[in-house]
Amino acid sequence: MNTRRLGRTNLIVSELALGTVELGLTYGIPRPGETGPPDEADAARLLNRAVDAGITLIDTARAYGTAEAVIGRALRHRRGEIVLASKFTLLGPGGQLLSGDALRGHFWASLDTSLRALRTDWLDLYQVHAGSDPAILADGVLAELLAQARAAGKIRFAGLSAYGRELPLAGLATNTFDTLQVAYNVLDRRMEERVFPLARQQDVGIVVRSALLKGALTDRADSLPPHLDALRVAAHAFRALAADLPGRPTAVQAALRFCLAHPAISATLIGVRDMAELEEAVAVASAPAIPLDALAALRALSVPDERLLDPGTWGIP
Repeated sequence: MNTRRLGRTNLIVSELALGTVELGLTYGIPRPGETGPPDEADAARLLNRAVDAGITLIDTARAYGTAEAVIGRALRHRRGEIVLASKFTLLGPGGQLLSGDALRGHFWASLDTSLRALRTDWLDLYQVHAGSDPAILADGVLAELLAQARAAGKIRFAGLSAYGRELPLAGLATNTFDTLQVAYNVLDRRMEERVFPLARQQDVGIVVRSALLKGALTDRADSLPPHLDALRVAAHAFRALAADLPGRPTAVQAALRFCLAHPAISATLIGVRDMAELEEAVAVASAPAIPLDALAALRALSVPDERLLDPGTWGIP
């Protein structure tokens, strides 16, 4: 497994990182007969195999159902081998956006709950699990809380997991965050124009999620509902191009290789729910780079309606 520097954190992480939402929740485009996350024994085997394969960055969140607790039980004995990242939301029990003292109380309760679940005394990276509204940064409370958590030794570095363009740009403007987690894939390259260059200028590490566009870049696209036909068409075009790449990679492998080709990216998250999916993904570590002419053909793909690039608008879990 190749490694990369995670920006100014100076942490050296595997270029493929493990996203764990599928270990704690039902998530993504299901295949026929597929139900829910793996049981805990299978999840533990996946986590340990990922570390054995050289994946060092494990990314989770308080909002990922049971994922933190599953990770804590499975990898407690391997804490020194991994870079552990989690996230906290800004929402209260009723879904309301918190601020001021309510946010302060929620922050510390969420952090302490994550630490207990993950069976660790500290997080290498603690990220704001945000939406797309830059207004969440206006009062400076998040910067204050993250600085206090770092001073207390409960976190080492602070990150922002965001949607869209405006919130990542606003986050970079505050100089609060050591990393950004953003969506990026062969069909969604909106971060390339402004976010990636500015992050590199500030030495902010970039972790990308949605490399498979919630599974739409794989054969799971065949299960998309009719109102997402335009996305299905673009996904089929991608799969046709991927099939002609050197080494005949699978669609998953081609999508990951596309992300790894961008020099601004420190790590690309993979989400898996069984051992076959994990092995398919980690095989990318030894695969050749995509040739420049093929990379240009992939970059020519597009989706006419930008809203289709946000899985939150799809109307599926």
